[in-house]
Amino acid sequence: MLRVAVHGDDCDGICSAALILLKFPNAKIRFLNPRSIFTVNEEFDLVVDLPKPKKCKVNIDHHKSNLERLKAEGLLSPQDVVDPNAPAAALLLMKYLNLENDKKARELVEIAVAADTARHTEETLILDKIIKASLNNEKNLLRIAKILAEKGKDFLSDEWLKKKQKEIEAELSKIRSFLKDFVDSLGVNSGFVIVDEIDAISYHSAKDIAHMLLDRGCDAVAVLYRDASEPSKIRISIRVRRDSDAIDAEEITRKLGGGGHKKAAGAITTDVKEAIFMLLNEFTEKSPTKSVVFVKLPKIL
Repeated sequence: MLRVAVHGDDCDGICSAALILLKFPNAKIRFLNPRSIFTVNEEFDLVVDLPKPKKCKVNIDHHKSNLERLKAEGLLSPQDVVDPNAPAAALLLMKYLNLENDKKARELVEIAVAADTARHTEETLILDKIIKASLNNEKNLLRIAKILAEKGKDFLSDEWLKKKQKEIEAELSKIRSFLKDFVDSLGVNSGFVIVDEIDAISYHSAKDIAHMLLDRGCDAVAVLYRDASEPSKIRISIRVRRDSDAIDAEEITRKLGGGGHKKAAGAITTDVKEAIFMLLNEFTEKSPTKSVVFVKLPKIL
């Protein structure tokens, strides 16, 4: 039986699990995060969209920080497929599994790429919310992956997913309305913004404000929010507008012990003040006007 670990927190990881199921329906899949992958005492044949642990035969990933770590620690093997230029790990996995001619596989990769490059459709955004609402529930995450493997891009035709969508729809509508009004009130349509939304918003809607601000013309947005997996820790997410080269998000988050990509990267901290101070310094240095907008999001729900 194939033993696999995937990133269990986003569309790329879950779509990767669905690709595995297309090829290996009986595979044993764990849904982990970049920290828990190093705490489980298990051996894996494949680890996808996650850093490579020591007990892993093949790592398929697209994070620059992971590639550099593997090279530095001498863990990169000829079997590994780690390409920071890939828009999603699912694309690398599809090629690795020789599924390029499979229609559903291509649809799954389209979903993963849309999500990982901040080009969400209405459907993929709903999927992302459902995945985040199922965080740490590996049974539900596996069910979502199986539905994706069966339905492809028509995943919302599944009755169970429809039910999950309805469960969070009312809350999402309220949050979207609040965030729109809040962003309107800021009147910001350019430059650099830092948003502290710690304990202000549901985890599955964290970072939504970043996409709204980027759509309005902001160059880069950093968001701080509580980690649902480890509530004692705070996540930092930096998003950069697709057509802006103002900053390198991965370069900044690496200074906080994190990583990711040039346009999207993240880190974990327990020292909020230090993180905010560092972000203010980095953003101010890169800002043409040497100014940064900092806001504290009021509690929504």
